[in-house]
Amino acid sequence: MKIALTSMGEDRDAILDPRFGRAEWFLIYDQDTDTFEVIDNGENQDARQGAGVQAASAATGTGTGR
Repeated sequence: MKIALTSMGEDRDAILDPRFGRAEWFLIYDQDTDTFEVIDNGENQDARQGAGVQAASAATGTGTGR
């Protein structure tokens, strides 16, 4: 299973971001392989609308939520 975590940085020691749609980064943790993938969410930080939907689309494109 893959789990998307919001993050303020690019590594597993970074502080979790309390926001979803406008989080700086997503850390995608794969429980099966015990690995992380980093997704830059910068394009959604300044979105006028739909940041949450766009962020969810980016996260699910990595196999989370399936």
